[in-house]
Amino acid sequence: MIINTRPIDLANRINLELEDQGINFMHIPLSTIEPIEELTRERKSIIKDIYKVDAIVFTSMSSVQYGIDMINRYGSLESFNGEFISIGPRTAEALKEKKIQSLTPEQYNSEGLKKLLENFEYSLILIISSSSSEELLKEMVNLRVEYVFSHTARVNLRAITKLLKTVKIGDTILIYSKNIFNAIASRIDPTMLNQLNWVVPSDRIMHHLKKNACNSITTAKSALDSDMLQACIKN
Repeated sequence: MIINTRPIDLANRINLELEDQGINFMHIPLSTIEPIEELTRERKSIIKDIYKVDAIVFTSMSSVQYGIDMINRYGSLESFNGEFISIGPRTAEALKEKKIQSLTPEQYNSEGLKKLLENFEYSLILIISSSSSEELLKEMVNLRVEYVFSHTARVNLRAITKLLKTVKIGDTILIYSKNIFNAIASRIDPTMLNQLNWVVPSDRIMHHLKKNACNSITTAKSALDSDMLQACIKN
């Protein structure tokens, strides 16, 4: 059986695709997405002076949903004259629904963003992301990169308990973040980690799982539902 751990508001499409494929699966959302209501003084100042920013990068559909509201709460998106960049097609789609056109890298990750940014002479980049962001791009490019957190993924401990009672040897678990994996790994019998199959959306998460004694890992091309589905089938 496949267990999809993605939050409810992000899981509908892949759940439908799994169902259409006739794949035996269960959806146990292990986190909920919540907006961040208050920012630090420094981050408020960055948004207030958003006209100084060369490009805004949205890293997820949730960053679009909560990030634009946040920008307009502490500043004004209308005063921004730079480029919009989305991490992938689903994020670009969310921006398009708000009548915002964006650039999308060829690879839907930090490496892809780095390559895209190298094509421009930017001085200041604003990245709208989850509070669990590792802020990787700061170390990858020679320009000023500022992260502003628009939302957080709050772990649902009851759902973790449900997963631990449900999962069986040989099951496949879809993991979208290191935080969610850590929440599972800290509560599960360590010997069980290597008796499960894991599907992850990036090499970064794959290496993290390997460090925690997981061997059966399939890495999807990206976090896109179609790529995660193909990885499930391959697994």
